[in-house]
Amino acid sequence: MARCLVLLLATLLALDALAGGRPEPPETASTAREAIDRARAVVQHVAGARRLILLGELHGTREVPALVASIASEDARAGPVVVAVEIDHAEQRAIDAYLRSDGSPSARRALRERPYWARADVGHDGRRNDDLLDLFDHLRRLRRAGRDVAVLAFDVPATPDHHARDRAMATVLRAAYRALPRGRLLVVTGNVRAMKVRPPGAPPIMQVPAGAYLHDLDPVSIRITARAGHFWVCREACGPAPADGAGQRTGPSRGAYDHVVVLPRHHVARLIGAPASR
Repeated sequence: MARCLVLLLATLLALDALAGGRPEPPETASTAREAIDRARAVVQHVAGARRLILLGELHGTREVPALVASIASEDARAGPVVVAVEIDHAEQRAIDAYLRSDGSPSARRALRERPYWARADVGHDGRRNDDLLDLFDHLRRLRRAGRDVAVLAFDVPATPDHHARDRAMATVLRAAYRALPRGRLLVVTGNVRAMKVRPPGAPPIMQVPAGAYLHDLDPVSIRITARAGHFWVCREACGPAPADGAGQRTGPSRGAYDHVVVLPRHHVARLIGAPASR
């Protein structure tokens, strides 16, 4: 079995390397699905038996929620799965209510129309989007099929100091990990917070990442990016920004992450209540 997994990973990496040396073919629903499936296979192989996965994303893409849905579907076959999302913890009750619902349009509106999701200012950094709600609905359907899955909203935005904020997020994740005696804690967070160490030479303003506080739990940290396309970001203003994986390939990463997964393309998520693009 181990030999088969090694061969699988080698094949996936070879295909990715070949793709990196030529223009991407026209994207179809089929090729997009295949890219997600390949990425999921790599994530699961790299994670192995480790129970804590940190996925460092670029916020506001359609691909990351689809990837997380694929990983959760596979992992839930073997045991419990908690998907931790960088959403205000105050939204936990509303998310839980949706997971218990029938998934009707009115149930989705009850979640989607809460003030948190409709925020239309420079604080809208892409995390509020219908693709994430689609992920919640996918997990709701897994629950109805008898799978042991849950969502954890682990953001603590009331913490004014971003250094303290990462430490507080890690505390929430640690408690969730300890409450999960078996199965997987799959954390979807910004690519800085997913780092396992603060990189040497980082600017003073950069905090110690949340992942660094979880080192004793033996997490696997995987950065998710894309060679082309855009994600959503708020800097001086809000709008699409180019994905940062041009010229990169899927493979092991030295330093802050264990691995990097490079998708062919990112698409800006279907944003809820976002300000006008710059």
